[in-house]
Amino acid sequence: MIHKYNRLERKLILELYRSDNGLDLYTLFRRSRVGFSTFFNTANGLESRGVITSDAKKKYSLTVKFREMVATKAVNFSYDKDQSFRQVPCRFTTPKLSINEMYVPSVKRLDSAIIKP
Repeated sequence: MIHKYNRLERKLILELYRSDNGLDLYTLFRRSRVGFSTFFNTANGLESRGVITSDAKKKYSLTVKFREMVATKAVNFSYDKDQSFRQVPCRFTTPKLSINEMYVPSVKRLDSAIIKP
């Protein structure tokens, strides 16, 4: 089953992947930079899905199966491909100027403080 992970889940998984022997609860919480209730709910959700495990000392680590999946890049951590906010609308684009072409700005659109008579 393919599951989409949110930003916090990806951050926790990658922090645990980078650690050698897992991380304790407080270290993982501080690296997440979110509130404790949000962190704890996310960590419990990952634990219930079998992504991470914790021992009696509340030391979290990735499961062996999931660590192998991250290593072989079987888990997709990329962000959503639809980033329409990054596309410039057509009405704001103009043809590109060639290298030696002269550019003359519109005087009406310049700031009046720049043009002093």
